[in-house]
Amino acid sequence: MSRPETATLSSGTVATIGAAAHAIYLYDALLEDVYARAREQLDEAAGEDFAAAGTIADAVVVVARAQRRDLR
Repeated sequence: MSRPETATLSSGTVATIGAAAHAIYLYDALLEDVYARAREQLDEAAGEDFAAAGTIADAVVVVARAQRRDLR
């Protein structure tokens, strides 16, 4: 997925959102467009509201930490 020039979230945050979506929902290649749209919508929300950007980034950190614990 190419990132728009107006992107607000870091590429690492966006990648983690995609990984979380795949972990939460059973992976189906047909859903890849849905995952991409979810990442875009979260990035748009972050661009429209400064507080949303921090909230989304914080949530991604929590999910990433939980995934690392589950892998141990």
